[in-house]
Amino acid sequence: MIDFHNHMIPLVDDGAKGFESSIKMAEISIEQGVAIVVATPHYIPGAVTPTKHEIEDRLNTLRNMLKNKGLNLDLVYGHEVRFCNEIEQLLEDGLIATINNTRYLLVEFRRKLTNDDVIHELFVKGYRPIIAHAERCENIVQNPNLILDFIDSGALIQITAGSILGHFGRAAKKAAKALLKMDVVHFAGSDAHNYEGKRTPHLSEAYKKILKLVGKQKAEELFLGNAQKVLSDLDI
Repeated sequence: MIDFHNHMIPLVDDGAKGFESSIKMAEISIEQGVAIVVATPHYIPGAVTPTKHEIEDRLNTLRNMLKNKGLNLDLVYGHEVRFCNEIEQLLEDGLIATINNTRYLLVEFRRKLTNDDVIHELFVKGYRPIIAHAERCENIVQNPNLILDFIDSGALIQITAGSILGHFGRAAKKAAKALLKMDVVHFAGSDAHNYEGKRTPHLSEAYKKILKLVGKQKAEELFLGNAQKVLSDLDI
């Protein structure tokens, strides 16, 4: 599997609090059958945010530590960008990291999905925006059909594995199931922030539940196939 959304890089956001935590998260990921982690530290416009260089330094240090411990886990990264109307300019200024230096970028909406016009402009410019944990957005919880406007604008959709397990409440679980049944989900990720509690990199149980809901072919796309295409900058 590929974990498409993970906050394993230490000391860059509200994810792993140190390299020890990162290593424990990596060990869990391997136990779950994960081969590649897409590390997605937050980029919040206007906030104090580590530079791409600082993130890459910590990522390379973590890679070396995992290698020295014999932990076979590949790491790539790209920001989880808090949505704002200036995303295109931030990309042009080189402040935002796309996923593995591809056209794809992970976009987080704070509470509600808004401004599909900005999503469409990104798409027209050649980017491929991916909406993070869409099932946890208030207006999608209330009406999952609203996601169709964003897909029509060029967005792809990622859900959190923990949502399907009820870790984010009944409403998010219901919305996640609805989106899966609508066949509008492209990726699943753990959105792990630590190695204990509800925000851990556990994917296998969610995979089993999603497998029952949508079948093997679709489940493989969500947990592996589509992520492979992103990392290779191929079309989905």
